[in-house]
Amino acid sequence: MQVPTWIALGYLILLGTLATFVLFLFLLRRLPASTVANEFVLAPFVGITLGAVILGERLTPIFAAGAALTLTGVYIWALAQRALAK
Repeated sequence: MQVPTWIALGYLILLGTLATFVLFLFLLRRLPASTVANEFVLAPFVGITLGAVILGERLTPIFAAGAALTLTGVYIWALAQRALAK
């Protein structure tokens, strides 16, 4: 494998997996599990968006539809949590 491949693999292992898992455990100690799980639904959306912004990757219509559905779901969940808190 070439050096850029090793760098990308290291990034995926360290930041994409290990750091995300540590963050997940950190948040679980401080927030309800339902909140933490719901926020991690946004991780792919953030990753793809950053890929488009930083690396110039192309966003497809199917991504836009998926992102809209995901964000709508998170918004509905947030509204429900707010209503339950009252």
